[in-house]
Amino acid sequence: MLRLNSFKCNVRNSALALGLILTAGLSSCEEKGLDLYGENREDVEATFITTIRPSTRMSDDKWESGDAIGVFAINNGEILSDSSIYNNYKNIKYINKSDGSIANFEAAETAIKYPDTKEMLDFTAYYPYTDTGYIGGNDFSLSVNVSQQSPHSAIDILYAKATGYNIDNPEVDLHFTHSLSQFCLNITASEDISLEGVEINIINAVTKGVMNLKDGTVTPSEISGDTIKPVINYDSLENRITATAIMIPGWNLSDAETVVQTPNGNIYTLKPDISELLPNKRIICSYKLTPKTVVVIPGGITISPWEDISEETIHEVEPDDTEATIPAESDKSYTGDGTSDFPYSVAEAISNQGDTEVWVKGYIVGFADYYNSETYELSNKIVLTNSTESIVLADIPTEEDITKMLPVKFGVGSDAKNRLNLNENEDARGREVIILCNLEEVYNSPGGNNIIDYKLI
Repeated sequence: MLRLNSFKCNVRNSALALGLILTAGLSSCEEKGLDLYGENREDVEATFITTIRPSTRMSDDKWESGDAIGVFAINNGEILSDSSIYNNYKNIKYINKSDGSIANFEAAETAIKYPDTKEMLDFTAYYPYTDTGYIGGNDFSLSVNVSQQSPHSAIDILYAKATGYNIDNPEVDLHFTHSLSQFCLNITASEDISLEGVEINIINAVTKGVMNLKDGTVTPSEISGDTIKPVINYDSLENRITATAIMIPGWNLSDAETVVQTPNGNIYTLKPDISELLPNKRIICSYKLTPKTVVVIPGGITISPWEDISEETIHEVEPDDTEATIPAESDKSYTGDGTSDFPYSVAEAISNQGDTEVWVKGYIVGFADYYNSETYELSNKIVLTNSTESIVLADIPTEEDITKMLPVKFGVGSDAKNRLNLNENEDARGREVIILCNLEEVYNSPGGNNIIDYKLI
């Protein structure tokens, strides 16, 4: 719409002349993509005013210089798809140039420019930017993996949508929210228990999923059984720890176990009553550990940032007396007979070399290096060809003592090789498995050979 109060001209004495000039000028401008001052409207870029809601970032509520987002420009009122994207502006990288609650994003390479007509555009954006995890086509999704928790900023996915912008209104207002969930543990202890060096593992967790860029929802993988190690901050003055983990929404913490192992050897298994993981929600649980019990502090279980839900009941949980989910030592008290119902532990398999067609239970902690029988490759980088030929089992997923490990060769034509070799199945690392094999020396070490059958736990 023509705004006469902003229109400047030297024609003052003739209304007719003014009308003729306006008509001709508007026609010419529309044909050439110029505004009334002769400026090229094809060069109007979209700019982004991005705010971040309180407690949106894991670390704080501010943007950091260098933060990068991916942006999609979409025809107004349409759903994100190949046909709705304007001028192929998809997954365009913008980088923040300043610190603070309001960011100053600039295009890394290609800037999004509006059509020279006044057609409206909508925008979808996400953080952090990726070109490797982005899935194009009509799927328009992101692969999500929270198995590695540090740094949190690398996995804390934010999502924003904005509608109805054009050359007359080029500043896009993006409000980001979480697409994932957050689980926070506040743990204190009695005076006789030091929390320095506490280990926390969330076992049987879901760590992978897919985010739909059309609406920001995340669908969890059906595969569970992974272990998450939350980021732990220890306050020595208060003997207090805060453990925080970013989680995939859409499943319940009750399906997992949170195992806390204190330096004095006590092991506590925690299962919060509030367990449903929801996007943009944070479950906070507060516990006090004593030599005999763990106490849920009244009012210490909440969902934030918008609503607080507290329980009035004190829950007491006794430390694990029997077999712990993560035992303190790999030579834990356990008796198996090699059957599928009562498989050997790794320690028992090492002691029962020569047995044939027996079942063994353990965690996959790496693979055996054929060329170096004295060590096993346990790093996260699978570089040796031999990683497709064997796995190494241990009674605990954090075992580092090779004398307590069992190298097992797949054997020729083994079905287990396709699913368990770490070269092609990195998700198998840390999984608990039961295998049927022959116990005999491999790689100059007590081991197993020719996996006949297997079951992932």
